[in-house]
Amino acid sequence: MVETIPADVLNLIYVMIAVGGGYMVFRKFGDIIKVKIKSTTTREKKNYDDSKDIDNQLDNFISNAPRILAEIQTEMRAQKEAGVTAEQMKGMASKAKMLEFVVQNKEIIEIIGTPILKKIVGFIKAI
Repeated sequence: MVETIPADVLNLIYVMIAVGGGYMVFRKFGDIIKVKIKSTTTREKKNYDDSKDIDNQLDNFISNAPRILAEIQTEMRAQKEAGVTAEQMKGMASKAKMLEFVVQNKEIIEIIGTPILKKIVGFIKAI
């Protein structure tokens, strides 16, 4: 007579095969996975370092405001010539208004506004 293997022993064998296969796969591809995780972490850290420098971003925005304003005004003229209505350019008009305010009051913003904004941003980061 043929004796069959009990179900409990078969389940144990299946689990051992699955665990052994998983171990072999991760052993084989472990180095690749580690490199991938390390490169992703490095990329995220680099992006965080670039974005946390809010002081330079504010200074760059204030110093580049005249150039950005000129670009937006050129784009608005081109849009008007193409037949775009004022209602459709409402977003660009509001950006142009804000940039005109920054350009006209640049000295005041640099003296008073920038330090206050930097302190507010620093406080928000601390929270």
